[in-house]
Amino acid sequence: RANDWDREVSGAPPVDSPAQSQAIQQAYDLARKAYSEERFDDAIRYYEIIIGLDPNSFVWYERRGQVYVDANRFKEALEDFQMAIKLTPENYVSVGLLANRGLAHEGLYMWKEALEDYNEAIRVGGSIGNKYPYVLNSRGNVYASLGEWEKARSDYLESASIFQKSRMLSATIFASGNAALMLAQMGTDDDGALRELRAAARRGPASIDFRAAIAALEWDRGRKD
Repeated sequence: RANDWDREVSGAPPVDSPAQSQAIQQAYDLARKAYSEERFDDAIRYYEIIIGLDPNSFVWYERRGQVYVDANRFKEALEDFQMAIKLTPENYVSVGLLANRGLAHEGLYMWKEALEDYNEAIRVGGSIGNKYPYVLNSRGNVYASLGEWEKARSDYLESASIFQKSRMLSATIFASGNAALMLAQMGTDDDGALRELRAAARRGPASIDFRAAIAALEWDRGRKD
């Protein structure tokens, strides 16, 4: 069971009785189902029930925080993440919490704080031999928002490489396309940017951003010629 696994690995405090554990599991199953169906208000309500039953476990605050992020309720997400950190054992670090807190900070245009969260998530993951392409992609988004095109491109390219090795085609296309957009922003290799953007647009024909960038580059090049 997922909540038992979390307790064993994370060091969350034990529950008082089998009946309590069963009630938590039932509510958790409902929360996960609601979340998978994007019924975020329902998922939040189920997590509130769980927290009432198990208020000293950081896991539930972290997971409710994740739901708040997906519901674009970023301030509430940050409050839950702060409580989760307060309850987390000293020897346990959640990369997922760091990444989701980064998304919450990003949603509030708190670029410095988002960058710190993503950097720490990448550092912690690297310390155990893991790379998280979604976190790299998110950090790339922050760098792009800050106008740091080269750093953004580097993160997008690395995330695209990892996605490609994992055979995650859609994620690969968009990370590669974002890298191409950064090359276009840099203005150092318009021909290269066009090649990369056209490749991304062919592989992901629904991307309006890529096609708009192609049109803008072609118009600018025609104007210069």
